[in-house]
Order: sequence, then C-alpha cells, then structure tokens
Amino acid sequence: MRKTHCDDRLSAEVAVLAEAELLIMLTSVDGLMDHAGKRIPVIADVGDAARFVRTEKSRFSVGGMVSKLEAVKLATAAGIPTVIANGRRAGIMPRITAGERVGTLFPVKAGKSDARST
Repeated sequence: MRKTHCDDRLSAEVAVLAEAELLIMLTSVDGLMDHAGKRIPVIADVGDAARFVRTEKSRFSVGGMVSKLEAVKLATAAGIPTVIANGRRAGIMPRITAGERVGTLFPVKAGKSDARST
C-alpha cells in the first residue's frame, strides 16, 4: 500500500475503496470561500476552485484547502460527490446527509461514468 501523509487524501482513498455514496470533509471553515469571504455553495468543476484557495492555515491545520481539493478531485473522479463543511457546527453531519445546503458541494460531473457501478 502506498504511504500517504495527508488525512484528506486518505479519506478520499477510503471513500473510493468503500464505494461511498458521499464524502464529507470537515474543516474549521464553512466550506470554500470566495474572495469576499462568502461561502460558495456549489463548485461544479473542482479545477475552478483553485483560484479561491487561501494559503494561510490555522494552527491546527495540516493540509489546508489545497489538500482538500486534491482529495475532492480523487473522489469526484471516482463518482463520489464531496462536501467540505465546518465540523465545528452542531449537527452538521445530519444536515449534510439530509441534503441541506451547508458547506461546499462538489457534485460528480453530469455524464461522468460512475466508477462505483462497474
């Protein structure tokens, strides 16, 4: 097994291996933020997200948003939609799984083959 130094990538790899229906990545912010500091609810193409990434990290952060976006690319390429959300918000997991628009959703591209169905 390949050694990984990033929990974000590891979470995506596990999601792919487990054939997950959704990957939820929790962080200390409400999702991907635009340059004005407002949450972006949906990013259709993860490649477009890089322009919003800030380089600063919290003192507890290891990978930051860059590593999360790399993990999102891996998961969505495998047909797994991904949400990045604030893990400090009470009840965040049930809200996400209920379909509430919290965090930033990275859906699987329309027409993309779902690796889980093969």
